[in-house]
Amino acid sequence: MKSNKMSNRKDSIIKTMEAIVNNELNSSNCRLEEITYKNQRALINTLFCKDRYEYNRGTILLRLVVINSLYSTSAEYSYFSFDEMAKDIFSIGNGNENASLDYFYGIANGGEDSKGLFGKEYGIRKNLAKGSQQMSLMTKYAYYALLQEKEKYPLGFPIYDRLAKESYPIVCKMLNENEIHSFPPMKTPTIEDYVECLKQIRSKLFGNKNLFLGYQQFDILDAYLWRMGKFEDGNFSLLLEQKEYKNFITAIGLNVEKVDGRKKYNKTMMEKYKRDKDNGLITENQYNYFKIHKKNDLKNDDTKTTHAFNFNKAVLIELEKNKTSLFTNEYITTLYTHWRDEYHKTKTTEDE
Repeated sequence: MKSNKMSNRKDSIIKTMEAIVNNELNSSNCRLEEITYKNQRALINTLFCKDRYEYNRGTILLRLVVINSLYSTSAEYSYFSFDEMAKDIFSIGNGNENASLDYFYGIANGGEDSKGLFGKEYGIRKNLAKGSQQMSLMTKYAYYALLQEKEKYPLGFPIYDRLAKESYPIVCKMLNENEIHSFPPMKTPTIEDYVECLKQIRSKLFGNKNLFLGYQQFDILDAYLWRMGKFEDGNFSLLLEQKEYKNFITAIGLNVEKVDGRKKYNKTMMEKYKRDKDNGLITENQYNYFKIHKKNDLKNDDTKTTHAFNFNKAVLIELEKNKTSLFTNEYITTLYTHWRDEYHKTKTTEDE
């Protein structure tokens, strides 16, 4: 019985990935003049086109700056980080781009980051302290670099971000897999550990190293993990078009039209959810999504528990409350249904 459930969950994940390919990835290679901000993938892809740009440190620098800007990886807070990263990437193979691609792909296949690109601290702080690791930005660069030659690099490269990191144990649970590593919330793993963890669920889902529906395996896995993470976060930026987003927020009653000012809005919303809890419309656990702990007495290290409105948590509550889709877009409804029935249910229930 349990093996059947795991098989059904695997099938559901694969079908959701197929929906992502058919509804998003297949249409992402549109012409530059037609690209919107929502389609960051297509925007960045143009910078990796070998026919348009000569491979040099300036080109690498431009790619890093644009990726950082669109993904908000915060690399700019370390002075000179982009310059140092561009220098290190360009130095692979003495400026041979193919050598850098092979290096990245070796890591994606479980190899070592022998040059230390992903664990290195780049740049300096204002006070001359060392800069920070740029794991997220470096993995995104490697991802887009390998994306240009799918047939040669069918695995692609995994993007490191918070949503994928948080999704990993949930998908392991969905597939009845024990976690290879447990990632501490505030600590960045090594690239080798991160690849090994995603390899665990990638291998379980695909069973080979071939392209999946014409797309790299880490590419489609990242797309799936990111979208499920967005639902779990109650954050629909870059998932919905503007009109769809407005309709959704209005449908769940979180629009600001009838309340003036942020403080008044937050207070009104907390009063609403307090009434919902008292009237049994939401559970105590759901209300506690708004729970925060503040240090009350630093000397005794005491904490005071309070409740404060969190917009994303409110979206999550509304997603949980509704048993039918609030989305008019059939594709988003497909993602929502899988999230509700498989991903979120797995996260919030104990193993049977």
